[in-house]
Amino acid sequence: MYVTTTDVYRICGIPTDGSIVSDNDITMHIVAAEAYVERILHTCFQPGGRTITETLDGTGTDTMFLNNYPLITLTSLTIDSTSVTPSNVYQYANTGKLVLKSSAEVTSFTNSTPQLVSITYTYGQEADDVIIHYTAIIAAMMTFIEQIGGTFDDVTSFSIPEMSGSLGEPYTNIRESLARLEKMESNYRKYLPIKMKVA
Repeated sequence: MYVTTTDVYRICGIPTDGSIVSDNDITMHIVAAEAYVERILHTCFQPGGRTITETLDGTGTDTMFLNNYPLITLTSLTIDSTSVTPSNVYQYANTGKLVLKSSAEVTSFTNSTPQLVSITYTYGQEADDVIIHYTAIIAAMMTFIEQIGGTFDDVTSFSIPEMSGSLGEPYTNIRESLARLEKMESNYRKYLPIKMKVA
């Protein structure tokens, strides 16, 4: 994980002693938030990146784009059962673009039938301050939603002989905090380092 429980506690402004939300719950929200951010940005921010194998339709040209980027390492490429040496491929890390060199074992990403291209590669990048803070905001929003669900039986007023009183409604405060985080999250999207694509 690249977001810590401390990051989320700081954004939420709740005690770190586990009296309101436990470290375990915060951690689960962080895991979910990191997965969400990776999905909407189509990349990986975990140390070392993530290695996957994709089977894709060819383009019929010497160029195709990976589904995920930035590209760290192109491990293997097979086009219609022919192995292509990775060094025979121009690799554009920031866009996931692959272009076959004239020295490549084949000259195009064949598209005579579907799924003739198999690619194994590692993609991702280091999480910078913007990504860390954005992901922590998402985890904090999840935390507040959890808190709202737990306020249904909170005592907000009481009465005993010769005395009565009331307490602030937790839901009202949590709802306002959540609304502000939602606005912050929306504004933050403008500054994300990678153009968002439809998940």
